[in-house]
Amino acid sequence: FADAKEQVFEDGMESDFSRNLSEFIMSYGQLAMEAIIDIILANRVNTEVISETLRILGRIHHKSTYRERLWILERCLLYSPFARVRDGAILGLAFLDDPLAIEPLKSAIERERIPELREDMEQVLAQLEGNKDDISTEKDS
Repeated sequence: FADAKEQVFEDGMESDFSRNLSEFIMSYGQLAMEAIIDIILANRVNTEVISETLRILGRIHHKSTYRERLWILERCLLYSPFARVRDGAILGLAFLDDPLAIEPLKSAIERERIPELREDMEQVLAQLEGNKDDISTEKDS
């Protein structure tokens, strides 16, 4: 995370940080998620790094950390005061593609004051509502 603050992240491009973070989660599972959640909730890194982290958490496939990844994405979407962090959470939830996020997403849409973010949330909501028939708490299986 310390090295990541110097990196420039581009949408759709894998970075050293994203590869290292994915490997960290794959290797250490729950312990990795505990550390990542602590860092995110304490705002110990800049919002750009947190946003990139949230996108990665939605993209990776790791069954044993699924609930924690879903939880932190929803929490950041609902409670982060930083638009950039909420944007990363939106993208992470879109990648996760789990209809279980519908209700938190609806709550976030009601609270969002930035029109562009609200529109992004509405697009993800439409995506998730299209997947309602697939509801599963273990999408990474």
